Amino acid sequence: MLDVQNFIDFFLSAAALPFLALLAMMIIAFAAIIIFWLQSRRLKVVLEDMYARHQQLVKLVSDARSTSGSPADSDSINALSAMLIEQGKAIATLQAEIVRLADGVNQQEQISRAIEMARQGAKRAGLVEATGISAEQADAIVKFHGKNTS
Repeated sequence: MLDVQNFIDFFLSAAALPFLALLAMMIIAFAAIIIFWLQSRRLKVVLEDMYARHQQLVKLVSDARSTSGSPADSDSINALSAMLIEQGKAIATLQAEIVRLADGVNQQEQISRAIEMARQGAKRAGLVEATGISAEQADAIVKFHGKNTS
């Protein structure tokens, strides 16, 4: 019973404030990483669906162009083709942005893993090899999060 009371007293004291702040920041960072990862997966699914529908429209326009005989239909098909080209460019831009976001989330996960390894005593070479981060990043992590911080 005394241990529980000491535990409660510690968390209610001013000495626990830095610990609680760090714990809250870690929980928020972890939640943000999970949310970004889930959003990235959802965006990939939506983008794949958009791309498949785009391909279907391109095929339909191509088929309509080959069967069309009147100039009015040809003008409409050309306008639709121009719109599909713009849509294709927008899809390519979205794909590039999703890849960039996914890379950012992956990099953050690797940095978090490297920080945890540094806290356990890992050195720069071990961090670089295990996580793929740069040597400069590993140096900074070891300096600020390693066991031998002064």
